Amino acid sequence: MKKAPVLLVSILFIISAFAQVQNRANDNLVKELGAAGHDTTKIILLSKLSDNLRSSDPVKAMEYAAQGIAFAEKINFRKGLSPF
Repeated sequence: MKKAPVLLVSILFIISAFAQVQNRANDNLVKELGAAGHDTTKIILLSKLSDNLRSSDPVKAMEYAAQGIAFAEKINFRKGLSPF
């Protein structure tokens, strides 16, 4: 019976650690996005951010996706449209 609380705490700890790592990854992508030029790199970063935020913040994910689509169309980068 004492194994259940230990298992629950362990699972919660692992989930929390994963969420922190994911948040750091998203923060790094946002920083890279700010430094990215107006080229395909920006579209790829927007795609990654959109994908990462799809579950946790769907509204923000859609905003990044819309930006990526608009920019891909602007620079005529057809391959950049496929991830969205």
